[in-house]
Amino acid sequence: MINSTYTEALKPIKTILGTLYHPQVFGGSIADCNQDIFINGFDSDNDGNVILTGLVDNTAARTSCKIYSNGNVGSYSFITYINFQGDVKWQQILASNPGKNVVEPKISFDKFLPLSSDTITESKLRADSTNQDVFLMMQLQSSYFGDNSFITGMLLRLDSNLNLKWWKKMIGLSDNKNYLPLNFVISDQKIWGVNKIYLDSTNYKFSMNKIDKANGQYENQCLFMNTDLGSTQLFVDSEISQNQSTWGITFFERYYFLDHIISDVRLGFSSDGNAIVSAIYNTLKGQQQMGIQGMKYDLKIFRQFSKAIGTFIVITLNSVNVSTVSSSSDFLTISPTDVIGQTIDTVTTFSLVTSIATATDLYTLYDNNTNSFCNIPYQISPSRMVYNITSSALNPSVSLRFKIQISNCKGQVYSIDAIKRSNGAELPTGFSFASASSEFLALITTANYQQYTGTRHYMIEANLKGQVIKPLIPLVVQPHKDFVRDVSEQKHDSATCGDSIYPFFYGQDYEMQGIQMTSDQYNNIMIAGQAAKKPFGAEDSFIRGFLSLIDQRGVPFWIYSVESQNIGSTQQAACYHISYQNSSSLPFSVFGLCSSKSYYFQNLNQVSVIIKLLHSTGEMIYQKILPSDNTNPIIVRQFLAQQFDAGKVVVAYQYTMNSLTNFAVLNFNELDFSVNYFKFYSPDNPYTASFLLIDAANNLIYQFKQSGSSFMEQVRMISTTSGQLLKQVTLDQGPSQKQAFASFYGTNQLLVPFIEYSSTPVTLHAYILNRFDLTTNKSFAIVLTSQYSHQCIASTTDSQNNIYLTTAKNHHLFIKINSDLTQPVFRIWKGDSTRDLSTRINLITIQDAPFYMFVGKYTIASDQISTLIFKDTKLYNCFDMSDIQPNDTVYYPASFTIFNKDSVEVINPIQEIDAYLPTDNFPILPDGNVRLFSYSYSAIQKERLDIGEGQMSNKFKAYPFSDVNCGMISPPKTFNGQSIYEFIRADKTETIKLNSTVINCQDRPNQISVLNPIDDSTTYKQTFVSYDTTTNLISLTLNASMKPQSFYMKIRYTDIESTTYFYDHYIMIKIVDSTNLTLSKSNPEYCNQNVFPMSYGNTQTYGELYSQGFWVNTTDNNLIIGGSSNASNPFIENEDLIDGYVMRVSSTGYVEWLTQINQQRQVSEIISAVTASQGYVYAHLLSDGDTEAT
Repeated sequence: MINSTYTEALKPIKTILGTLYHPQVFGGSIADCNQDIFINGFDSDNDGNVILTGLVDNTAARTSCKIYSNGNVGSYSFITYINFQGDVKWQQILASNPGKNVVEPKISFDKFLPLSSDTITESKLRADSTNQDVFLMMQLQSSYFGDNSFITGMLLRLDSNLNLKWWKKMIGLSDNKNYLPLNFVISDQKIWGVNKIYLDSTNYKFSMNKIDKANGQYENQCLFMNTDLGSTQLFVDSEISQNQSTWGITFFERYYFLDHIISDVRLGFSSDGNAIVSAIYNTLKGQQQMGIQGMKYDLKIFRQFSKAIGTFIVITLNSVNVSTVSSSSDFLTISPTDVIGQTIDTVTTFSLVTSIATATDLYTLYDNNTNSFCNIPYQISPSRMVYNITSSALNPSVSLRFKIQISNCKGQVYSIDAIKRSNGAELPTGFSFASASSEFLALITTANYQQYTGTRHYMIEANLKGQVIKPLIPLVVQPHKDFVRDVSEQKHDSATCGDSIYPFFYGQDYEMQGIQMTSDQYNNIMIAGQAAKKPFGAEDSFIRGFLSLIDQRGVPFWIYSVESQNIGSTQQAACYHISYQNSSSLPFSVFGLCSSKSYYFQNLNQVSVIIKLLHSTGEMIYQKILPSDNTNPIIVRQFLAQQFDAGKVVVAYQYTMNSLTNFAVLNFNELDFSVNYFKFYSPDNPYTASFLLIDAANNLIYQFKQSGSSFMEQVRMISTTSGQLLKQVTLDQGPSQKQAFASFYGTNQLLVPFIEYSSTPVTLHAYILNRFDLTTNKSFAIVLTSQYSHQCIASTTDSQNNIYLTTAKNHHLFIKINSDLTQPVFRIWKGDSTRDLSTRINLITIQDAPFYMFVGKYTIASDQISTLIFKDTKLYNCFDMSDIQPNDTVYYPASFTIFNKDSVEVINPIQEIDAYLPTDNFPILPDGNVRLFSYSYSAIQKERLDIGEGQMSNKFKAYPFSDVNCGMISPPKTFNGQSIYEFIRADKTETIKLNSTVINCQDRPNQISVLNPIDDSTTYKQTFVSYDTTTNLISLTLNASMKPQSFYMKIRYTDIESTTYFYDHYIMIKIVDSTNLTLSKSNPEYCNQNVFPMSYGNTQTYGELYSQGFWVNTTDNNLIIGGSSNASNPFIENEDLIDGYVMRVSSTGYVEWLTQINQQRQVSEIISAVTASQGYVYAHLLSDGDTEAT
């Protein structure tokens, strides 16, 4: 007897383990029935319809539970029919007071035949679906048969009108006559009965009897189980498989523990022959409830469950004709007694009346009291809210409205009370919920557009007659169409850049770890990883995961940051995998595998999330939480994800099972997210690193495992279709001891490198294996010198089957080997990376060029973990890798040897096993709750152009960018204006218009500065010069009396996002008189005396004018004199110290012109030599400051 106000019915969800039944509350609310409901029995048919029988004592109040008594005072029994969706279709009440305990209802062509057990200690009822005959098994103690001191068994067959056809009586042995029938099932021709019989006064066994259904003749019997279960409250169920080859039994002891009671267990067989167990339980916590749960077990053995909530044992045996459990001596022959001369009392009948309760009164509720995240079968419409951004959509006064509706599988609509942030906080400004229209209002403007671009979730608070659910709904804000680039454009040519933009350098002053790199069909680069700052993260100190798509110029199409939403800012996230999905029947998409804190599983620091994005924009399609590694989910590392045209997705990730850590493969359907298989692959020896490749075309996964000790490299081949381990080999050319990354080679081979670190010096091994049988095609080894201490190796190839290898730690070694394993080329990058840049290596080929990604610290210990990406080893990078010549005994490898050593197949490898899937009331793949956000589409240009670049502190770009550190932005060097401007002195203003539309090779605009060429300030020596940054105009305020002069201005074109990338162009500005000088017509012949010697300068102190050299023009005997002048000389302007000068003197000593030369550098300038040619004077300027320079 189960005391319960609520009763739980069934709602199935399909999984690969069978059917999980989610509890529902049956019986209405407290207002509907404020009395305890005694549930006495239930049954279900193959379609999932359920019959429940029970008893309600309504003597206390006439109207307290009228739906089970039609408002009458008394105790009444009821029969309720519930369909597979949990809807109550009808309810009948037995017109009898007091009510009867209807314990064994059965479904037979929709007729339910209850039997009262007033004087019977146990009874079981079965209906024959072929003819509606009824079979009844009883335990009874009755003087009708004589001695009533022991329990007698009884088996009856009645027709559909309850007329007796035959019946049998069973009595035990003389030492103990008790004979307890426990359960029976019927098949086409046989009856299979389970009984408890005594061998002597105290010891008993259980028997399975095979009985002819036509006449009740006992044909065979086997005994089993000597152990006393230790309880008189024994509940038994049994069943025969559909092909009658296997029968099964459950034995259950009712056991009370804390707030839970299991009251019954039922057994069935699925079509594939597996046993299915259903348990009824009662919880005394809060309102008393009874429920049904289902589990499926692939068992052919005993299985016992803990007494934490009750104990039940499942036994399935494959034979019923002979005893396979006990020896012949254990047989007990029972001769059932044919009843002669005795009759059965007339069966008492009861009439049924229809319950006056309406369908609304008899609704079923779901039980989610024990777990607020208990999966409730509901549907949200729409499944996601998509905000389509256009220029007109960013209207500060118009909200986008989303009509929200939640319904369950029966079509019942929930009332939505509120929509809040996912952590339960109130909605932000601009967001609201209109309860009258059930609409979610989102106001996104230019000011907050970037904040919401991507995906975030909101919590819906809804209820259905008191049942509260709080599901999440995603808001997907699409990127602004004006900022979306065409991913198929293929703008990869960096040759138009004025300098080299490789290596891409991310990080150094902030953490940026590129964990995995690959490419799409348009030769764009895709990177997954984790980072601490924009554009891969945010401007705080917390690590976020990211997924990115960039072209070969380093220009992002999109970068999406991945973070836990509203869990706590200290929770970090990371993304480990990104892959491109090109399908003929699907839009191009991208898979990302990330780890993050989950809203649903807040007891776990990290869960694995698969995120599917639209390739063109990065817009989220869906995100799902993968089954967690419950041993230590923090260490979960995702390896790969691949979609197939059939709508199946395969995901592989690190997993721990039975205290063993390796990896698991999950295969699920995208249509309904049902799981096809979930397999775990046990390691057969210890290992430190592992790498996986997927061959989607051939439905294969390969695992490459490095031991870190004396074990050899191990390769496994697995079918993605079935998850079956197909083959396993070891490569015993040497131990595999460090992280290694294999690659595909040609059309049907694998390139498998590994490092033998324990050898002195280090040895690099590589195998070329057949992709389909893992046999060796070629193998070789490279023995390095003692200069190398490498701990990571990666490989790739090109269309010519050249082999590329790279390995790193203290030095970075680049190896290229021809397809015939000849002419190896070794290049090295050494000396610059003073820290460890080998934390992780990726090597891929794009357009036949190898791309190398190194992760680690670059120079000093305080550096953050950074990422460098090189394109090839020559031509594309800011600096070339040095060729190692064969005569270099320090760095050139000691040997290169071809072995062609066979791989060794592992015989009888450890096969895959089913990994654990959740068995609670929660989806196998629940929706993820990670936020995606991006600065790639920001309305702020500076954020949109932020590519996260860093610069190498000890490497510089080539001339004319020699002052710029190597980095991934090309300075904008194009200048399309004049280099010399000449203006006539007059009372007017002259202007110079600078071109501001120049962009660099990466489509990056620039900003222009006009600088003092001496100190790069905007304070000019020439006070009549000004610059307007808005109009890009240089203005010169001239006057007629100013001195003629010439000077330079520095025009700096700076990258608009990063001012460390710039190009300087100098322009000369000359202020001249309106007319040229008229040279004197002096002639010494007209002089009365000799004009020589000539003297220039001043008699006052520091008024000297020094001559350092001169040149004579033979045509007119004019002199060109160069030298220096003291600052106090009245002929010159006092600029700083000694200035240089050049002057022209006539043949009679007349100064035709004098030009002062000053660099404005607070040094002394001297013209040390002069000459002239074709109307131009050339002077040699010597600076005398801290150092001398010409």
